[in-house]
Amino acid sequence: MHPPFNQKEPSIMVPPFHFHLYQTEHFRIVSGKCYLFKDTSDTPWKVLDDSDPNASKTAFIPPNQYHTINNASTTQPLILDVSLTPEDIEGEERFFRNFFGYLDDCKKAGQSPSIFQLFVFLQSADTPLGLPIAPKWFGRFLSRTLMHTMGYFGRWFLGYKSTYEEYHVAKDKTL
Repeated sequence: MHPPFNQKEPSIMVPPFHFHLYQTEHFRIVSGKCYLFKDTSDTPWKVLDDSDPNASKTAFIPPNQYHTINNASTTQPLILDVSLTPEDIEGEERFFRNFFGYLDDCKKAGQSPSIFQLFVFLQSADTPLGLPIAPKWFGRFLSRTLMHTMGYFGRWFLGYKSTYEEYHVAKDKTL
């Protein structure tokens, strides 16, 4: 669920522009109205709206395409079903529980999150931030380079991990 849009206090549920190296991201509106943005544009590429019979209800973003989403309403929550293909349910659950659990803990503690820890999480999900640099191929190259550089530094020099038991416990696959 995405809370109503508020420019003064942005939600941790609103991702910055990013892209997925190997997965297509699919969106299906459940309730509310959603703006989908791509290519770092500040104009919505597509609007998903459950109350408008003429509006789209689904959309997808292929790998290596910059994108983000935003709740179009300032008063109503947004509920979306989001899935990735090829599917990696365990990996996706691990990423979201760690990433948002960590951000939530930082917020509760009144501390800024470590950018290096965030990049370790992003690297584990093959999801670089989308740097707005032209031409597009060069922006994607620099985005990947930044993700790997910050992720490796965070992991190997600062000791950050891609998963923590307080956020996610791997399922035992031997059962």
